[in-house]
Amino acid sequence: MGLQVILKNYLRADYELLDMGTGGGEFLLSLNYPYSKTAVTEAWEPNVKLCMERLTPLGISVNQVYEDSKLPFKDNSFDMVINRHESYDLKEVKRILKPNGIFIT
Repeated sequence: MGLQVILKNYLRADYELLDMGTGGGEFLLSLNYPYSKTAVTEAWEPNVKLCMERLTPLGISVNQVYEDSKLPFKDNSFDMVINRHESYDLKEVKRILKPNGIFIT
């Protein structure tokens, strides 16, 4: 079963979604999820620039990260966090997830 299928089984239209380490955002855009409910993180400067050019105009929140243990979000911000290949700090992911939130990696 592909990751898109797995995500679509869990992802609901009213969820706040974070894609950690989005790269250029290609996978995220393939989900066709409401842009206004979507945020991304990216660390690599060329991809941050690409995301700012490609995703920000769509209404997707783009956030550059420097440390896994310091994500630029308030506590309980997201219903679902997805991470396909980025390093992460599980305590920090838990902090930004809403109660009963879903982390798929």
